[in-house]
Amino acid sequence: MVFNTYTHYDKNLDHQNLADLIKHLEASPHIHGTVMYGTIPDENNRISDYDIVLIHDDSDLATINKMITSVDHRITDVIFVHVDDVKQALVAELPVAENSTAGGIFKKIEGAQILYDPDKLLHDVQMKLDDEVNWLSHSPDALYHDWYWLNHQLVHIRRMAQSEDHMYLLSVRLKMCKNIGAIYRAYFKTRHLPWRGEKPALIYWSKHDPNFYNLILQFLQESSTKAQVIIYERLIELALQPVGGLWDDNVTAIILNGASQDKDDIQATYTHWLEVIESK
Repeated sequence: MVFNTYTHYDKNLDHQNLADLIKHLEASPHIHGTVMYGTIPDENNRISDYDIVLIHDDSDLATINKMITSVDHRITDVIFVHVDDVKQALVAELPVAENSTAGGIFKKIEGAQILYDPDKLLHDVQMKLDDEVNWLSHSPDALYHDWYWLNHQLVHIRRMAQSEDHMYLLSVRLKMCKNIGAIYRAYFKTRHLPWRGEKPALIYWSKHDPNFYNLILQFLQESSTKAQVIIYERLIELALQPVGGLWDDNVTAIILNGASQDKDDIQATYTHWLEVIESK
């Protein structure tokens, strides 16, 4: 099956400027607000994109998760959020989990440029977040998952990087490329900061953590696999620093089935494992 016929091109939309699009949206009784989130696009830079959140009560639009389109010859991402979800987020108790409905809404609306807000709903959300600096939290279970899997992958990357075999070393580079995004996100998650994308992350690190920022540049520019592994290890160590950093050598670590990673449950499981392997 090919999916080319699933996409559409509308010349009028592509040529329409953003201000006219917002006016059309304002005319709909089902649209309750629009915001532009992320870094504000540079009007003089044609590679800048638009990132828009559309607040609505349209049952047909409710089936859309996200849409990529073109407005005024600019790539435009549109996220559709039902107005009832925004109202529920407005009364949600803080802090909230990043992967919750309220957390997703807050990440997009906090600090965003409000384009249309007839009922001041988006304004009220921003005021709620302004009054609470630490509105985001991650459960210990979620943090443990990141701590476990990044360390787990590092153990195998270290092992494979000892080889002189070309395919081994090429596999190491592929593994690091696959995992580097998880390191970036873990950095923010372990500090209970919202992840907003690569460009905002780079801006944050350049201002608040130049050491991490410079390590990223070194990692991207390094041509030696073995040298890149050293930088990669340091990035993981810094990203996971608030939750324990790197494993010691030759440790036994366990991750349980399901979301819960209770320390007592893990200890009990490990104790039982010892009983199994030591039984006669």
